[in-house]
Amino acid sequence: MRRITRLFPVLLTLAACVFSTPAFGQLESLPPTDKTVYSDADKQQINAYVTPRLGSIGNGETAARERARRELLVPLRRPGVSVAFRRAFRESSISTLTELASSTDDAVAINALLVLGEVADDPSRQVVQRYTADDRVAVRYAAIAAMTATFRSIDVASPAIDPGRVGEMVRHLAEPPA
Repeated sequence: MRRITRLFPVLLTLAACVFSTPAFGQLESLPPTDKTVYSDADKQQINAYVTPRLGSIGNGETAARERARRELLVPLRRPGVSVAFRRAFRESSISTLTELASSTDDAVAINALLVLGEVADDPSRQVVQRYTADDRVAVRYAAIAAMTATFRSIDVASPAIDPGRVGEMVRHLAEPPA
């Protein structure tokens, strides 16, 4: 019995890891994330991966929304993700994520902002930066967390953001809220 008690946390952690990431086949449906050029067919694959998950973020079901966010973040966090992939991902998602970020449902807005932060390009940064001054505290914190994700991407990955915009982000965060 004691052995089972010690194994339970390990099994629980393993189960969480298995069920919190997309199935291997789902990521296989995406083109490689390290390519420097994406064809129209590649962009269609990215769109086919992104679109249903964006729908789940806005559907109101907490578990589906969180799973969709995690699945959207996986390819953006892969080692060696290219600027071209980030841009193709953004092309498939920016209008919907911008709309979701403006949702009156905090959970929807928060999840959209967290994805935008990982895209780490200038159009996504502009949306995220706008919400650092939102009236809702939770949304403001999510926007700051999203900016943190963009900074992390700048540090360890290939961000698709103009280096001059990084200084703008830092200055923006240093400004007291209006």
